[in-house]
Amino acid sequence: KAAAGHAAGRGEMSVKEVAARLSVAPDAVYYWISQGQLAARRLAGGWLCVPFSPEVEQAVRQRIANSNRMKPPIQNIAVGDVV
Repeated sequence: KAAAGHAAGRGEMSVKEVAARLSVAPDAVYYWISQGQLAARRLAGGWLCVPFSPEVEQAVRQRIANSNRMKPPIQNIAVGDVV
């Protein structure tokens, strides 16, 4: 969760932003945080901010790629589209 007045620090994203960037449900991000697989800090009001460096993004994307439950979204390409 993030809201105006509860700004994340530089290099941090809200749970919703992380989920959107990775094309996963916010619940997946909350799960990783609860399991200690993704760091987060709680701001005033209970908002969570995730330090999200390129290294963290790469590690999480690798976790998604190796998951039996989660697969990266497949892009649908219409017939005749340039690939």
